[in-house]
Amino acid sequence: MNEESGRKNIEDLEAAAMDALSLELGLHIALLREAFRIIVLATRGIGGPKPLSEVPPGARVCMSLLTRIANDLRGIEVIAHRGYALQAATIAAATFETAYAIAHIAGHEDRAARWIEHTDLKNSYEKTKRCVQAVLRESGVADVESLIRSELEIYQQLCLAKHSNPVLQSQHGLSADEKSVGWVIGPVLDEETIRVLWYALTQASRLACVAAIHFSRRYIADAALKELAERVVPALGEVDRIAQRAAERGWGHGPFQGKQGEY
Repeated sequence: MNEESGRKNIEDLEAAAMDALSLELGLHIALLREAFRIIVLATRGIGGPKPLSEVPPGARVCMSLLTRIANDLRGIEVIAHRGYALQAATIAAATFETAYAIAHIAGHEDRAARWIEHTDLKNSYEKTKRCVQAVLRESGVADVESLIRSELEIYQQLCLAKHSNPVLQSQHGLSADEKSVGWVIGPVLDEETIRVLWYALTQASRLACVAAIHFSRRYIADAALKELAERVVPALGEVDRIAQRAAERGWGHGPFQGKQGEY
């Protein structure tokens, strides 16, 4: 098979995957698109065009990161609909990192300044684990340490795909029986793939809402905040409903059977 015919074959498989997954992922893609709209609404809530000097550093940083999330959501939709589960989960892991960076920075101009001044090519602005711990401990929620563990378990699940962890990767990429072994390049539509897709789309949507909430509480006017809440609350309710559907399907945990990480 030459390169051109191979590419055409994959494109045909992707088109078939989109048809097959439209029903399976319909609710998830609808939720993802609503999360995209929520991000757009949050960025608009800061008001019309204004001089850079009138926008607090924290708002500038967070708006930059919100646009990253918006584009990540679009990227997840495109590749998830074509059957690329591990790639969708990889971007969702980045969405987790960005969402908690926003939550960590919003309303803290000293942290925003540190983000702006960051020059280290080896390390990011702040470790994601520390962002999660700080954000949740500063929130005043009950049973905060349990919530921290839960969020970090979700991050761990998504990072299985991001880092090609053998625990997850070994379930993907090969097709084997007693007679032969094949390497699978292109979309796959088995149950494990769909399970990872459900998880990635649901978590990315939830995390986008988390980012929008933290940004909006700090930087947008009350009227815009009310409008945003009217979109976020139903979206998070849909996250819970999809989690229930996953549990009913026997998918009470993350994309690797037996590991922690709730939908």
